[in-house]
This record gives sequence, structure tokens and C-alpha cells, in this order.
Amino acid sequence: MKRHGLGWMAGWVIGIGRVVVAAGGEAEVRVVGGEEPLGPVPVLEALPSGSGVGPGAYRLEPDGDGGPACAATVFHDGDRLILAAIIDRIGAGQERRFRLKAGAPQDREPWRLEVRNEGVDVVAGDQVVIGYRVGPTKPYWHPVTGPMGLAMTRGWPMEQGRNEAEDHPHQRSMWFAHGDVNGVDFWASDPLNRSSSKHGRIRPTGRDLTVTGPGFAAIRTTNQWLDGDGEPVCDDVEMLRIWDGGEVRLIDVEVELHAAHGPVRFGDTKEGVFGVRVASELAVDSQRGGKIVNAEGLSDGEAWGKPSAWVDYSGVIAGQPVGLAILDHPSNLRHPTTWHVRTYGLFAANPFGYHDFGVGRPGAYTIPAGEFLRMRYRIVLHRGDAETGKVARHFRAFERPPQVEISVAD
Repeated sequence: MKRHGLGWMAGWVIGIGRVVVAAGGEAEVRVVGGEEPLGPVPVLEALPSGSGVGPGAYRLEPDGDGGPACAATVFHDGDRLILAAIIDRIGAGQERRFRLKAGAPQDREPWRLEVRNEGVDVVAGDQVVIGYRVGPTKPYWHPVTGPMGLAMTRGWPMEQGRNEAEDHPHQRSMWFAHGDVNGVDFWASDPLNRSSSKHGRIRPTGRDLTVTGPGFAAIRTTNQWLDGDGEPVCDDVEMLRIWDGGEVRLIDVEVELHAAHGPVRFGDTKEGVFGVRVASELAVDSQRGGKIVNAEGLSDGEAWGKPSAWVDYSGVIAGQPVGLAILDHPSNLRHPTTWHVRTYGLFAANPFGYHDFGVGRPGAYTIPAGEFLRMRYRIVLHRGDAETGKVARHFRAFERPPQVEISVAD
């Protein structure tokens, strides 16, 4: 099958790296920074075959620089063995070396998975970090919990009694959908909305990867997009990875849309695509200090419909200044994307809504039969506003991750 954008397997590797294979023994990880300081920054790299390293919880112990051990997880994905870690810091042009040691750092309790009905929760202690839900008409992620244990997305309509705005019930926490896919509306489809013959359903078809470790989780699902008659429109593969970086949590979302049943046309509408409904306390319209800002410095309503590499939504929840940013990867179609971000709390990256956004050219896009389109985003859950949360720096780490090299000592 041909592809549009980077291939799925290429998307797995976050570090720009190479693997040096030696005769079994202790694994060494070498990380080299780029043009400016980064951190905390994820690392995701394949381990060399014959390394003698097995799946489980690990730590990366710095070799001589006095820094703290970094949490790491090793897991199988098919016939590959993957190392996932989060490096606390890497200076501009700095080279750091780590030894991969069995066992998590003492201050990092491994996360675990708990099955919940047809979904699954990622749990730390007694708190759900993030939950995958099948949903009545499409899958979504709820709750989405920030580094201080705060709910960063709206709970309604899944939860009651949180004194939240009760509008747009189809905007369930965090999701991926579009309002016009071959004429079918997957965005507004929800049992709490008025039914329409144009509404479709995204039906989960599998969950082939579920991994947790110290401050890390990965969940991969497959779905089929069905029209109102139950006929397939397209298929997708969705990958979510989440890292705990202490003061920040990073969530990577990658979606591959496959035109497995014929051409797939994404229509020119603002109703899409990767969406978050922020907690009502953050909404600008709640008049509780909420603020929207994009990479160009446009704020609140001025950011709507504008192209930007990232957008941040911040405010105060339970007395704590916090924010949620979405980063658009440079490999994505029409990067920097346009944004359907509203002052009432909707926050969505949408490269197709050019007519509504006033771009001045057609926004529709067709994936030819037998090909696919890949989209990649990173969510940054942080303290403070965009500046305090270093959102611009997180984008640069997403755009140009550090170089990673893994070798196995004799």
C-alpha cells in the first residue's frame, strides 16, 4: 500500500538514531542534543537484536554527569524490541551517555493497565492517567489527567456534577473524527445530538498493543469508519503514547487513515479533526482566566482558523495555573495546520476547513484508493501558561528530537 506522509513504522522512532550492534552485554544509550537545550524529551528507539535485554521496567543511569536516573521501558512490538524513555534534559550540542539498568528509578512507580468495560485505563497509584473509551459512536480518551492530578478535559457528558458547560455533547474529552468524509458526518454523530442520516460511526476493530512502564504507556487501536447504512468508508490505525516528565506530561497521538475501500475525501469544513474539549475552568468564556495563544502570539478569538505550529490553552484549575498545548508535527499535511479553537473550550487541529477559516483556496483533500494519510500530534500538559510551560521549546523537541545511539558493550 502506498502512503501519504511518513510510514507508520518510521513514526515509531522519535530519536534520530542509529543502532550499533556488538556481542551481548550491557546496553549503552548515547543522546546528543541539537541547537538548543531540550527537556524533558522522549526517546523511542529499537534495541539491537541479540542485546540480551528483555521487556520490562528499566532506568537510564547517567554515565558521570551526576544527573538523576531516567525512567525507561522495554517492550515488544511485533518482532522488534523497543526502548521508550524520557530524558530529563539535554543541552545544546551536549552528549550524554546512559547505562540501561533493570528496574525503575526509585521515585517512579510503574503505571499499570486496568480493563474497564470495553475500554482500558492507564493507572498510577489510585489515579487514572488516561482512559481509552469505545464510545457510543466513536472512540475517545477520557479522563486526561495532568501532572498535578488535575482533569484537563471536560468530563461532561460522561460525568455529572462537575459544574461544567453542557453543550456540544459530541465533544467528548479527546477524539479524532471529521464532519465530512465522503459526505458522512463522523464529528457530530452522538446519541445526545439530533439524529441524522448523514451521521456515521467509528467502530473499533482491534487493540493490538497495550504497554505500560514507569511513567510510560502505549496503546494502539484499529477502527473502521462506517456510514449510516453500515458500509465501510475508511479504516484507521491510532497510536497513543504518554510520558510522565515530572512537571509535564507528553501525549503523542498518531493516526493513519487508510483508503482501503476506495478513495476517501475529507470535505472542506471546520468540523474536525483532532479535537480536545478543555476543562470548563480553562475556557476563555468562563471568565476565570482562561487564555488561548498560538506560536505567532495571536490570542483567544484571533487564533481561530489561523495556521500555526502550535496552540496553547491555559488557565486555572482548582487554584493551580495549568495549560494544555497541541503541537502539529512538521510532517503533517499542510503544516502548519489551521485551528478550530474556540473560546468556549473546543480545541481542534484541522487542515481541511479552509472555506470556514477564510483561507481563500479549497480545503478538501482526497486519499486515493489503496493509499493512506498519516497525522501526528503531541499534547503538552504543563504548569502555568505557554511561556512558563515552555511550549515553544517542546515544539522544537518534537520537530527536531535529539540524536540517539544504542550500543551493546562486550
